[in-house]
Amino acid sequence: MSDIFGRQLEKKEEDEVKVPEEVTLAKDEVQQEVAKLEKSLTDRSAQRAETESVLLKRNNDLTSRLQFLILKLEQRETESLLVKSLEAESLAQQTYRWLAIFCAAAVLFLILVLFTIINYNRKASESQRILHLAKMEAEKLVKAKELFTANVSHELRTPMNAIYGLTEQLMQQPMEPTLKEQLSVIKKSAEYLNKVVNDILDFSKIEAGKMSLENIPFSVRKILEEICMLNQVIADQKHLNFKCTYINPLPEYVMGDPTRLQQVILNLLNNAFKFTGQGEVTIEVSATYPNPSTALIEIAVSDTGIGIAPEKLSNIFDDYSQADQSTTRRYGGTGLGLSIIKRLVELMNGSISVKSIMQAGTTFTCSIPFSIANTHVPLPENEFEVINIPDELKNISVLVADDEEYNRMLLSAIFKKWGIFFRCVSNGKEVVQYAREKQYDIILMDIQMPEINGYEASREILLHRPKSGIIALTAGNYTNEIEKFKLSGMKGLLLKPFSEKELINTMLETLNKNTVPHSTRINTSLIAENNDNINLDELYRVSGGDEKFAEEMLQLFLKSTSEGITKLKQFYEAKDWNSIADTAHKMAPPCRHLGAMNLYRNLKELEKQENHPENIPEC
Repeated sequence: MSDIFGRQLEKKEEDEVKVPEEVTLAKDEVQQEVAKLEKSLTDRSAQRAETESVLLKRNNDLTSRLQFLILKLEQRETESLLVKSLEAESLAQQTYRWLAIFCAAAVLFLILVLFTIINYNRKASESQRILHLAKMEAEKLVKAKELFTANVSHELRTPMNAIYGLTEQLMQQPMEPTLKEQLSVIKKSAEYLNKVVNDILDFSKIEAGKMSLENIPFSVRKILEEICMLNQVIADQKHLNFKCTYINPLPEYVMGDPTRLQQVILNLLNNAFKFTGQGEVTIEVSATYPNPSTALIEIAVSDTGIGIAPEKLSNIFDDYSQADQSTTRRYGGTGLGLSIIKRLVELMNGSISVKSIMQAGTTFTCSIPFSIANTHVPLPENEFEVINIPDELKNISVLVADDEEYNRMLLSAIFKKWGIFFRCVSNGKEVVQYAREKQYDIILMDIQMPEINGYEASREILLHRPKSGIIALTAGNYTNEIEKFKLSGMKGLLLKPFSEKELINTMLETLNKNTVPHSTRINTSLIAENNDNINLDELYRVSGGDEKFAEEMLQLFLKSTSEGITKLKQFYEAKDWNSIADTAHKMAPPCRHLGAMNLYRNLKELEKQENHPENIPEC
């Protein structure tokens, strides 16, 4: 501070002392002036010193004050920093606490999640294991069910085959009309039992929703007449009145599944007769026409039996359901009949209802729509016939292998009547032995036999007798066995029970003969109607006049022809001309067999174009 003020005073003195350069002063004056100057300088120095002292004191005071202020500021700053430090430390501690809590919660959450995942995986693994075991068990049960069904159907069809076949043989012999009528009832009952066996095999399809219906022309009135004839015997045995009433005219022919309709009506009648001890059972049939192409057939089956309690009506159509347990004990049954009926009626787009009064009777009413058939179907007036054996089968030799005496007896009766050489054996080992000793034209081979089954026996026989025509005899569900038939070398398949016509047809096909069995009807005629594409007279001649068999042949023809046309289109797109010729070759014989000569000629022409693909028309 003193340095600053001193420099300022010196600067002022320099400004004030200005000696003119050109002025010449006297010595005294100079001395006086010098003395004045010295005094002035001394005074000024003293003054300056005093000023400096004052300024120094002030400077010291200011410095002291500044230091005091700085100290105060430093103390305040220190206190502020201390407070902030304490606050920061508190905040940090609080943060540490929350962080610790969060980390602990996160760890607990992770542990919980890990535990949940482990527990879920454990349960999932356990569930998968249980599901796998359940699946394996279900598959075993399904296989067991299929095996059981196949065995039961086999055991049922074996005696049925004898009943059906021997009845057919007896009916071809001269006899009194009354006896023939009784045999007719036996035969129709055997046919119905065969349908029941087929229903057993089809029940799993109903449960799985895979039941398919036919769509063929048939006569509702004819089905009802056959049903009434069958059930009149039951009514007579129980001393019940039984009648069938037509409220109004029915359409001559409709399109649908006659077998399933027959099953529905027969099951309803079976229930009616079962639960009716006295009184009557009636069928009332009527038809209404919602439009020109549709007929709504209403069938009401009524009885005067025990009736059904009102509270039981709501679940009468449930599976395994009957009115009460005493009904099962007294009348028997599984409780599946009405459930199957309801499902079949619904499959036919119909409906079923029930009305009942306890101790007064029950009425089941089915309403089923059918499309009216545009064409007439030739129906045989009488299905009893004498079959003429084709010449191609009169000089053949046949070896029969079947472990059931019924079947051997039936086939023996047929072959004795034909007058051909045959031999019957009861197991697979014997059939192999006799086939080695002699060449047989036809070998009828049962599939399920002791010693060696039919598949193994066929393979062994064909090693030594490759020209043998082996026909499989089976009473089981053959649809899953077709591949086995082919691999074993069998050329034909005959499903028990079979008719004599079916036996002849299968044997002719196995021998690669084009001749079909000719039948002579006794007091009968065919109602035939020809068209431009298919000769129905030829169809009935080929089928021996068997209406059901003829219908099945038509359905099979339509199915195989449709599949063949699909294959032709696929082969045409792939430009596989050889396969086109082969397919046309396979499609042609059935067309000729059914009298579809236009289609037959087109297929034969297509077959000839194998080496000239440019002549094949576009599909």
